[in-house]
Amino acid sequence: MRPLKELMADPTWMALHNKTMAIRRGKHERAVAAVRRRRYPGSPVIKALAAETARQANTVELFGEIGESSAYEFKRRLARCDRSKPLMVRIDSPGGSIGPATSIYDAIFQWPANTIAMIESNAYSCGSFIAMACRERRMTANGLMMVHAPYFEEPADALPSDIEVLAKMGETLAKAYGRHCVGGRAMAQKLMNRPANDDSWLTAQEALRLGLITAIGTW
Repeated sequence: MRPLKELMADPTWMALHNKTMAIRRGKHERAVAAVRRRRYPGSPVIKALAAETARQANTVELFGEIGESSAYEFKRRLARCDRSKPLMVRIDSPGGSIGPATSIYDAIFQWPANTIAMIESNAYSCGSFIAMACRERRMTANGLMMVHAPYFEEPADALPSDIEVLAKMGETLAKAYGRHCVGGRAMAQKLMNRPANDDSWLTAQEALRLGLITAIGTW
């Protein structure tokens, strides 16, 4: 594989990369719009399923785009939870920024009792990464998970130190997915680094076969 700095100096590669980023941004914007249109906490079926688990566990929602404010709110609500009881994290997110997502991931990962991710329809990008912090990961039958490597919105402006940080972020994600993925970190990196910077879109059945979730449609 050619070094990133060398690729960034190649006009043909940069043109392809910029086109790919434009497509990816379009997908992300459509996903954000779809999530924002959805009424929470979800369908009557999801409400009923969640209610039984909620009686026995702390419940914290992670809905919508992930950023600094959502990470702050998530950790603020987490601080009010009973650490002796299981933690249920309801996720329906198009993803967001890797920094805040890592903060949420670490907070869940350190929870002393059992942790359960309930993916209600969508867990894209950072949303799927956060789900990997949980010991149990459940997903609705019609749900969709998306996995990809971190990337720059504007790669031409990236400094050498930025490239180094991005590579380390990629290692963090690969380790998180690799903890559960059949095939370990090697398979996780394969999912994250598809040709032409494409994303890996997984149905609930595909995610279950890969070990990224532990159950479909059952809370």
